[in-house]
Amino acid sequence: MVVFELNSGLRPRDWQSTAMQSWRGSHTGVVKVVTGGGKTIFALFCIEEYLTKYPNTRVIITVPTVALMDQWFVEIIGLTSLSEDEISLHGGGHRSQDYGKICLMVMNTARTLSLEARRGQRTLLIVDECHRSASKENRKAIDIAANATLGLSATPEREYDDLFEEIISPILGDVIFTYDYQRAHEDGVISDFVLFNVKIGLSPEEEEEYASLTKAIASSSGLLESKIPPSVLRRSSVVACAARRVPGTVSIVQMHRNEKIIIFHERIDEMLKIHKSLRESGINALAYHSKQGPHIRRNNLLMFRKGVSNVLVTCKALDEGLNVPEASIGIISASTSSTRQRVQRLGRILRPSPEKEFSSIYTIYATEKEEVRLAEECVRMQGVSQVNWMQGVVE
Repeated sequence: MVVFELNSGLRPRDWQSTAMQSWRGSHTGVVKVVTGGGKTIFALFCIEEYLTKYPNTRVIITVPTVALMDQWFVEIIGLTSLSEDEISLHGGGHRSQDYGKICLMVMNTARTLSLEARRGQRTLLIVDECHRSASKENRKAIDIAANATLGLSATPEREYDDLFEEIISPILGDVIFTYDYQRAHEDGVISDFVLFNVKIGLSPEEEEEYASLTKAIASSSGLLESKIPPSVLRRSSVVACAARRVPGTVSIVQMHRNEKIIIFHERIDEMLKIHKSLRESGINALAYHSKQGPHIRRNNLLMFRKGVSNVLVTCKALDEGLNVPEASIGIISASTSSTRQRVQRLGRILRPSPEKEFSSIYTIYATEKEEVRLAEECVRMQGVSQVNWMQGVVE
């Protein structure tokens, strides 16, 4: 019989013990944990406890991306008694012939395989980043009548629809425990951090065009963002990016050039301009984005983690699944209105490490809407982080 045991000496944090008490009654529910708070290890404690009671259980873990599947695999191998051949990988080029004690599945592959893996077996289903499982197609991956379920997310509730209440909660259960920035900071689970909101401003021409586009979007009142004409949203995003974001980002990197830095942008073409500018200024920056080949992506990420380069420029590809706790500087060169994305990106930098005393996160903004969102965040962060407002680091 395959034995699943966590490494001796590994003990749950206080919040993990409390959350386990909430979960063990019905073995269903969603746990809402700030990014970097330890939700993967929490899930491993739940697996250990459940398999102790029901040893013939198969565990199916679904994740939205290959990067997250790789991260789970590394954590399970490093922290438990399981060997590699007791874990099966499905998706991202992996297709195990058999189903292991632990089945790790990328969501789009799990749509067709999770029910097959569950058939005839007592099953514990764990859904990481469970907010991503509510679409019509992704629902197929989780609606498998599992014996026990656990949903994990920093932001399980969805911003633009009611699909958490309509789909996720009926399948995985309600939110049974919440662990937010305030508690994580008080417990020392996330590093101390300071927020810098840097206004760069639009040129007069950009101001005029952005105002025009904002009116066009407003005229679509009552529509979800996904229903607003794509050409309007796309052009609005381009204008909001503002050419000054590139030199602004480079200037901040120059201020922290001896620290480990992650730069986030929304658009590949714009992030490549930042990457080029950094290289031209003598900074050995690496790029990571979805249009690169898998070998280049993995190699660049590995070189960043090993310290061959201390600057990584990326897009949405690393919003979920990047674990580099040594990174102490985050620069959000451009962002959307998504609260979820904001939480994910902050979490990339807030993981504690013996190699850093605190983290600094710079957000470059140009528009009034961005400023309003940051002001609202400032209120939420009272007692958690110092927030500094700056007027452009470059002219």
